[in-house]
Amino acid sequence: MKYYSINRKSQDVDFKQATILGQAPDNGLYFPEYIPYWSKEFIDNLKHLSKEEIGFQIMKPYIGGSMPDDILRNI
Repeated sequence: MKYYSINRKSQDVDFKQATILGQAPDNGLYFPEYIPYWSKEFIDNLKHLSKEEIGFQIMKPYIGGSMPDDILRNI
């Protein structure tokens, strides 16, 4: 997933760059290019999932390919 500055004067970046920079060079905040959608099935099954699995599934789309799944799971 890419992140853009809300001021729209800086280049889009990936999750890693947005996290390291914290704020875009144009002083704008980074915002994800889209808000992920979770299926009704996922929402309905939340009560059967661990907090760790929920966190992993929610964060995965935001991370994109910036981090391997096993490292994200460990975090």
